[in-house]
Amino acid sequence: MKYDVVVKYDRQTDTYTAYVPALSGCVTQADTKEDVLKNTRVAIREYLAAVRQLIRRERVVTVTV
Repeated sequence: MKYDVVVKYDRQTDTYTAYVPALSGCVTQADTKEDVLKNTRVAIREYLAAVRQLIRRERVVTVTV
């Protein structure tokens, strides 16, 4: 899977923040761009696992866009 990720650098804190627009609330932070991207991969996996857990008892259909 591929997701668009927005990465921003904050000069005041000398840190990077990343968020995934397609996954509301999927945000992470790190000291380097490389680490923030690693953290983002982990955050996406954990986000999707949490969603699967939440909907496991729901009736789910798949649509193609």
